[in-house]
Amino acid sequence: MKARSYNGLPEDYMKMPEKEDKASDAMAALDAINRALLRADAVCHLVMASFEADEGPFSEEIMISSVDSILGAVNQARIIANGLPRIAG
Repeated sequence: MKARSYNGLPEDYMKMPEKEDKASDAMAALDAINRALLRADAVCHLVMASFEADEGPFSEEIMISSVDSILGAVNQARIIANGLPRIAG
């Protein structure tokens, strides 16, 4: 069986190939940033809802994993943003 490896971001893997120009690359990167930030926002809402639940907040392990997930999504967005092609306006 042939070994598979992929070292990019999930958004790059799922992105459909488009015309090779800076504008389309920038739009794809902005879409990837938006998705990373939406994931971080979703985790924030789940954590906030746990404090309002009758059972109390999540365990410490889950909270640490949640914060790690948020940091990962924000750092992913930052990496994508730093790699955006600069388009003169």
